[in-house]
Amino acid sequence: MVIIFLTIPIVIGVMYGGFVGQVVNSDDLPCDNSNEDMTSGCLNYEDRVPGTSDPGPTLIVDEFYIRMPSQITTINYVLFTLSLLSFALNPHMLQRAFTAKHDWQVRFVTGAIFVAGFLAQIPGVTTGIAYLSNKLSFKQEYQEMAAFQAMLGVFRDEGGFVGFLSYIALLAAIAGIMSTADSSLIGVSNTMSCDIFQNWLTPNASATKVVWIGKGISIVTMAISIGIAIYIYQSGIEYGVLLTLQQGILWQAFPAYAFGLYTNVGTRSVLFGIVTGVIFDIIFVILVFSGNDPFSAVDPALASLDKSWSSLIGVLFNLIAIGIGHWCIRWRDEYGKVEVDIETEDDSPQPINEHISIYDIRDIMGGISEPMTKCYGLPIWLSLIFLLVSAFHWIGEIDQDLVDDYGLETVRGFQYNGKITNVIAGLPSWSFASIMWYCASAIVGLYAVSLWSVDQRHEDKDIVPDKSNASIEAMSLNQNGENGNGHIVTASEGVDI
Repeated sequence: MVIIFLTIPIVIGVMYGGFVGQVVNSDDLPCDNSNEDMTSGCLNYEDRVPGTSDPGPTLIVDEFYIRMPSQITTINYVLFTLSLLSFALNPHMLQRAFTAKHDWQVRFVTGAIFVAGFLAQIPGVTTGIAYLSNKLSFKQEYQEMAAFQAMLGVFRDEGGFVGFLSYIALLAAIAGIMSTADSSLIGVSNTMSCDIFQNWLTPNASATKVVWIGKGISIVTMAISIGIAIYIYQSGIEYGVLLTLQQGILWQAFPAYAFGLYTNVGTRSVLFGIVTGVIFDIIFVILVFSGNDPFSAVDPALASLDKSWSSLIGVLFNLIAIGIGHWCIRWRDEYGKVEVDIETEDDSPQPINEHISIYDIRDIMGGISEPMTKCYGLPIWLSLIFLLVSAFHWIGEIDQDLVDDYGLETVRGFQYNGKITNVIAGLPSWSFASIMWYCASAIVGLYAVSLWSVDQRHEDKDIVPDKSNASIEAMSLNQNGENGNGHIVTASEGVDI
């Protein structure tokens, strides 16, 4: 699949003599803006009327793609970036981390994710630009399609190897969608059946019953997903809106990971924050989808503001509630000890921590180098900062010519309303600069991953003492001190973490 999609830019380059040739030569394209309703003309350079997504009247703006983005587009980019940072908390991502046999495998996959974005997006970017550049030369039916569908149709009509490539690319896309869908389905089913039912609601249920519970959850989740897909199709809601909302909701779980691993913030404070954040999140989402968006009420030009603001504000209330619980109410966790029968030289019961505190974690991880603790996590923060710095290249003044033609209030809602910018390597200068910052962010991220020395340090028993491993293993024992096989675990039989 990767090879097929990476072949697409080469094919486009051969077919069109460069996929960006016509983007900067709009004077050679037929253009007619004489119609009073302005619904025809240079359709490859169009910008919708503010706040609309329907195929109704369209204002034609020459060379919109190589103009500087508008303020609302820049803000949406920042909101989209922040909301998608929680992607690592997706159930199917966590599931892969937990099922890794060795730590180096998790480290390798983490590094690969920084590179995968470039491999996945380059074909999409080139396809989109080629579509914009050559749209008027396509059949009318292709001009009404999205970029990927239209280019596949063009490839199919070419026949031969290019036609074969279109079918393989379509099958590869379907396979990718199915892979992502089943991973998400398995992740949800596993989380619900094991973490909620087996560990909380039905702790005494047999393994067979838990499996059937998981199957039932999978069927219900699939039915809900199909219903949502039908609703999206019929209502015309963009999938990107739901994606950013989903990632924003995932941010509600972020404090549990961050504070649990690196601070002494108590579980009740974190739970109080999550409940508060989710309640506010639900309120804001209802406001948005009920047509009562407060931002669009203040300024109609903000109707196209990315809806992830609702989820991110919910995260802000989450953090505020955690701060109230930790510093004002002063909720703290108490870490008691339980006696577990572990074979030792004197055969006496050993006191073992019932829960792992932040001090236990620091003791276990003592001497281990990891990205968030090395240099105070500076490489991680730099990777994030570089992504946001790229937005500064998007900032520019509104083109006065557009204001004169359409009026300030209308132009403020355009996606691209700045002055025409230079083209570098076939891309607008602001886009090219952003990609350079993306590369810098990926490089810093790869460096951060390289700082993880868990495997090397973990083999050193002087740095990671056996008692730490025994303590973790003991927490999984039953009241008789036995593991799942009825074996009494000794202090020398530590487990890898």
